[in-house]
Amino acid sequence: MQHIKYERAIKYMRRGSVLVETHIHLKTIWSVFPGGEVPGFVAQQLQNHDRVLPNEDGAWPGLSQTWRMENGQ
Repeated sequence: MQHIKYERAIKYMRRGSVLVETHIHLKTIWSVFPGGEVPGFVAQQLQNHDRVLPNEDGAWPGLSQTWRMENGQ
């Protein structure tokens, strides 16, 4: 599977997609859903975007598994 680049991922997030962190067999998979898989460094760039917010939905406080664009912008 080919990863999508930052520009496309942020475009999807502006339209309402969310960044999702998934763990499978000791491996972390990052995806923009709907959209596609992104490499880890792109996931980090998305998390660092000033309008991307954690959904606070992880198993422990402060450890999110999904992130969204504030106000869909």
